[in-house]
Amino acid sequence: MEIVWKYISLVVIYSATMHHVCTENSSHLDRFAFYPEIVIMGTGNNILQDASVESCVAECLQQEAFNCRSFVYIPIYSFCFLNEGYSASMLVSMSNGVYLYERIDIEPVSLFELVPNSALPDQNVREYNNALIQRCAKLCLDSASFYCVSFEFQRFTFQCWLSSVYRKTANPPLKSDYVNNPYDYYELKTIASASTTDDNLRSTQVMTQGTASITDDNLRSTQVMTQGTASITDDNLRSTQVMTQDTVSITDDNLRSSQVMTQVSELKFTVGITFVVESPEVFEVPLTSDPNSVTFSTSVVDPLEEDGPFKVVASVKFDYDDQLETVNWNKLPRVSEVVTINIYDRNQNEISIGCKIHFPIIKDVTAENTSNANRIPACHYKQDINDTSALWSSNGCVTDYAIDYMVSGVTCICTHLTSFVILMKPNQINNGTLSVLTTVGVSISNVFLITTLVTICGLKGLRNLGRYKILRHLVIALLCVNFFFLLLEADVKNTIACGFLAGCLHYSLLVAFSWMLIMSTDVYMKIKHPFADHERRFLYSRYIGWIGPFTIVGTTVGITRGNYASNECWLESRSGAIWAFVSPLCLTILIVLVELMVVGYIAFKKSQLPNQTGREIENLKRIRTMFIGILLLTPAVGISWIFGVIIVFCDWEVLKYIYVIFNSMQGFFIWLSQCAFSKEVREALIKKFSHRISQDSTTMELRDSTQ
Repeated sequence: MEIVWKYISLVVIYSATMHHVCTENSSHLDRFAFYPEIVIMGTGNNILQDASVESCVAECLQQEAFNCRSFVYIPIYSFCFLNEGYSASMLVSMSNGVYLYERIDIEPVSLFELVPNSALPDQNVREYNNALIQRCAKLCLDSASFYCVSFEFQRFTFQCWLSSVYRKTANPPLKSDYVNNPYDYYELKTIASASTTDDNLRSTQVMTQGTASITDDNLRSTQVMTQGTASITDDNLRSTQVMTQDTVSITDDNLRSSQVMTQVSELKFTVGITFVVESPEVFEVPLTSDPNSVTFSTSVVDPLEEDGPFKVVASVKFDYDDQLETVNWNKLPRVSEVVTINIYDRNQNEISIGCKIHFPIIKDVTAENTSNANRIPACHYKQDINDTSALWSSNGCVTDYAIDYMVSGVTCICTHLTSFVILMKPNQINNGTLSVLTTVGVSISNVFLITTLVTICGLKGLRNLGRYKILRHLVIALLCVNFFFLLLEADVKNTIACGFLAGCLHYSLLVAFSWMLIMSTDVYMKIKHPFADHERRFLYSRYIGWIGPFTIVGTTVGITRGNYASNECWLESRSGAIWAFVSPLCLTILIVLVELMVVGYIAFKKSQLPNQTGREIENLKRIRTMFIGILLLTPAVGISWIFGVIIVFCDWEVLKYIYVIFNSMQGFFIWLSQCAFSKEVREALIKKFSHRISQDSTTMELRDSTQ
């Protein structure tokens, strides 16, 4: 804000100089106040081309179709836009290369007598920032909390101070020797001719206000709508007229002829509003005075009144690139304005809350390119609109629209405040192949995982082996992962259900990582410390494998709060929650690979030792078997996880197919490496069936002998 006000100070110095020049050179221009780099936010009632300032002044004064109160002049194009509105009723914004001329010969300013280069020192009742002369006059007339008879206007900073005293009652008296003469003093004309008694002053004030109330109804309704919607009183409306600085342009709706539209098509246009509220909750606030303006609302679970008052800064950028690049490196057509919304607390700290932005007008891009016909609108955001290297993302936003969205508009419901836009993305209704492949592949994987689990639990000789105890927990975790992965195909819409599903999937994956790490560590410990208490270590491993991941998930949810899950029911990348999945995965794979290399090296060195006993040879074979099992299991489980990580940062369609294929083969590889190729499983099966055959033969012999 300080930079903006320094900028305002400079341009208003220029405005003060130009105001005096205009007063000296023209009897018509002295009926206007001149403000460089300021523009009225609203539709021009009439547009003049190839016009000079003098011709615009003359046209405004003699206009009969409407009551012309101001005009905006663009010298580089010699355009002027005559307006019925003025700063007392409409919002204004800063814009480069634009001059605002506002009449001061009409009410409410005309009810005041001007004393240039003067001010009443230290006798002000109320201060207003970011207000032009007409608005200051209206604030004085509308003041209900005290009796306002005069005000001072600071030309360099756009500030005004309302006062209940005037020149005859002022103590100290009016002062006119300020450095650079930045002030102008305005006093009600009726006060000068009235008596100084309170009764006369009050009756005069009532009469003046009654006269001043004959203003345009639209003027009042526009201001009341903005203040009422945002719950802003005159006391809180300190910065309603501070706007975003940018170059000016005119929207298609403002253009009254095709010739004008062609000439200004290269200009840029940014408008917006800034206001102060006691609570950060606002409802359907329009960003411009256009009836089809973009509107926004905010919502908070627990309003933070203790951090207020809050400053809401919102702007609309009409002119932007037609093709915007997303985080998936796709360039999508833009069909709406770019809206930027930020809310600051009383300490100027930016707060993050949910918002809803409604875009009533959606551009039809099918006429430009028929390939855009099979596209749907999607809300995207960008953290910093001025960062050209940043890409647009849809995480944290839900797009709400009807079939006739070209008429009814599109609404973005987002969990954060940044810059938003509507882009047309390809309709993925043809992605049924991937969905079917996912369902079939995961089902096949589940069949082999269940077969592996039944084999381990059904063979008594395997149930007590440490390696298969760990494998049993790993298989159960992978079955949970596949189950929650299948639920993602159900297209969950409820936010709470989506977050719960993301948490369950996150927890199941972390459990699988943990048991994969426990399995490789078990092999490492048995070869490095063969005489350690491995059974006791397994008891502790159960707590690590199932409770440790729960701690990570709970901590992540607590830190990210409402930004834990994205609208795809997976971890939100913007809040950093995704790193609670990526970091444990990368760490697990790294540790497993290091342990496998160490185990492989030790096994190789021991195989080279001469004169080994039979027991040592048997132990070496057992270690080699476990090593080969883990070596086969690591790529079977790890490859699908690696592609899952890549998809998080690179959402290519081909990677999704590769991930689904490897994920569907996961159960098969586990069954193949841990059951089909396992010597222990074969021996347990032979022992079980031979025991069964032995029992059957014994039973038959006893039956024959009995007979």
